Amino acid sequence: MSDIIERTYPRVAIETPIQFAPLNTHKYHPTRSLNFSAGGLCYQSEQRLEPMAEVCIVMLNYAPERYGPEGYRSYLARIRWVQPSSAP
Repeated sequence: MSDIIERTYPRVAIETPIQFAPLNTHKYHPTRSLNFSAGGLCYQSEQRLEPMAEVCIVMLNYAPERYGPEGYRSYLARIRWVQPSSAP
């Protein structure tokens, strides 16, 4: 079995501050995005989230003139996969 993940779209590195909240809650958690593609946004979280859970993501560096995730104020997203942190 291979640990290589085949991507449909190329990933673009973007480390920017974001906040997210599970859908139907108002408890936002601060974190940073890691990368994005046409297929999604990757970010790390210390909060455990299950695949298929819906979250609201707020871009703290919102700038409508920019290309990429920061060009929109917020997103409604679905968790597609989860990878446990390798940090102790």
